[in-house]
Amino acid sequence: MHYKRTANIRILCLASIVLCMLLLCGCRVRVTDNTNYSRTVPDEDGLLRDEYEMRRDELGLTETKESVFSRFDFSGQPEEEEEEFHDENFESEMENYDPETIEEPEGPEDTSQNQQGGNRQGTPRVPRRNGGGGGGGKLPEIKTVTVTLDANGGTVSGGKFTRSEGDLLGELPVPQMEGYTFEGWYTEAEGGEKVTAETKVTGSGTVTLYAHWKAIPQASARVTFDPNGGSISSGDSTKTVRKGDAYGSFPGAAYDGYELIGWFTEPEGGTQVSEEDIFDSDSDMTLYAHWEYNAYKYWDTQLSYVNISDSDKADCYIEIGDHETTGKSALLNMAKANNVAGSKDKTVTDDKIISWAPDYIIIVVNSMDNASAAKSEMQDRLKDEEGNVLLDPEIIVVPKAAVNGSDSEKLYYGISLCNRLYSGVFSESEVSQARSELGAGEDIQ
Repeated sequence: MHYKRTANIRILCLASIVLCMLLLCGCRVRVTDNTNYSRTVPDEDGLLRDEYEMRRDELGLTETKESVFSRFDFSGQPEEEEEEFHDENFESEMENYDPETIEEPEGPEDTSQNQQGGNRQGTPRVPRRNGGGGGGGKLPEIKTVTVTLDANGGTVSGGKFTRSEGDLLGELPVPQMEGYTFEGWYTEAEGGEKVTAETKVTGSGTVTLYAHWKAIPQASARVTFDPNGGSISSGDSTKTVRKGDAYGSFPGAAYDGYELIGWFTEPEGGTQVSEEDIFDSDSDMTLYAHWEYNAYKYWDTQLSYVNISDSDKADCYIEIGDHETTGKSALLNMAKANNVAGSKDKTVTDDKIISWAPDYIIIVVNSMDNASAAKSEMQDRLKDEEGNVLLDPEIIVVPKAAVNGSDSEKLYYGISLCNRLYSGVFSESEVSQARSELGAGEDIQ
């Protein structure tokens, strides 16, 4: 009886040990089954650890619970904070991302559970950072830069565009400016740093790039001025002009009896060139003066060449009316004569004329038909009562046009009278030419 009780106790103990071992193995399976967390019993409150500790002595287990459970990863434990991962290609992927055009990945046609026990369905692929985990990474903030191109005096098309941070600028338009070559785009209007298509965009907001220029050296040539019959100062006969610039000031030129019309590309004909015109030649050139004859200017110049000293000037008395004279006579001045009448003398007596004793008496008549009679009358006035000649000057009769005619007429009579007072200063042919060109109707007597 005693033996049977002992045997029963042993069997009961053995059965209890086997049952405990089975329970313990079940717990370890639940704890260590890392291949499928959805079937793992959580041990958030530490119940499995406590049970293991109570039965460790009973079952003769020597390993501590800290050692056993440290080898397993329990679901339900707080997840470690995901480490941020930087992907250099992420920005470019984001630029090309369009959820409307992304194809869904192929998946099973049915909704059977996957290895984790969930239903797999196709979803659009969203660009993610490499190493960002299944759904951990946040989409980055995309920074853009607005670039404005300032031609800096020139012209440019497509002068404003945007780029994302990290992008290259890419090919930039080439501006244009006449007379300059483009040197590149810079960060400042003067100075600054040069940028190229390979320059990477940084930051955000707006930025202005400025064109830099270099002036094209202008070709220059020598312009020679030919007076073409006239005269010009030797120092003014040539000048250097740069191509693209205005000709600038022209030299003064003179030609007796002629007025300068202008400067032309040919001695006769050609194209007239002004100081404001733009020089557009790659080689030296000559400009020719063109002239227009002016009779008054010519003969006035010729008369100005007659130089009579004060001691050699002829003393003249001019009578413009009956016993009427003038102290200021343009005719006597042009004829290089000395006027014996005072500035206050207007009406004079014969005795006064005799007292002045002029070398010449100039009588102005309304008509040259009366020239002979006027001479005879003046000769009689210069005699005494007995008919003796008191003064015998040369008497010259001139028409009224000599003192109140046109400028050309007065100039001619000045030339003609000068030639009478100072024989030989003009030839007879010159006097005749002057009369014709100046339009005088009558000659002096």
